[in-house]
Amino acid sequence: MKNAQFSVFVGIDVSSEKLDIAWRTGEQWVSQTVQNTWADAQKFAADLFVKMPDACCIAEHTGTYSSKIALALFEAGLKISLVTPAQSKAFDQMKHRTTKNDR
Repeated sequence: MKNAQFSVFVGIDVSSEKLDIAWRTGEQWVSQTVQNTWADAQKFAADLFVKMPDACCIAEHTGTYSSKIALALFEAGLKISLVTPAQSKAFDQMKHRTTKNDR
């Protein structure tokens, strides 16, 4: 099995109305917010594929709220992983982070 290498990881916090998206370029964090609609998810996925075709996206699995962005990213040809809120909380605990800051 080939070991995949990604140039950037894109984190996506999902809510019913919006998607808070962030990734790191060098020492800088880039963030943006888009509406959680099918059209906006498709536009974001297409734009991301043009800018960073080898990005790996990680989104919070929140039932049907995350389905639009997951499908749009997959259809655009990007890698997408869905994690449960419990998984992200456990990761924070492992890193000894005690405060939560979605942005």
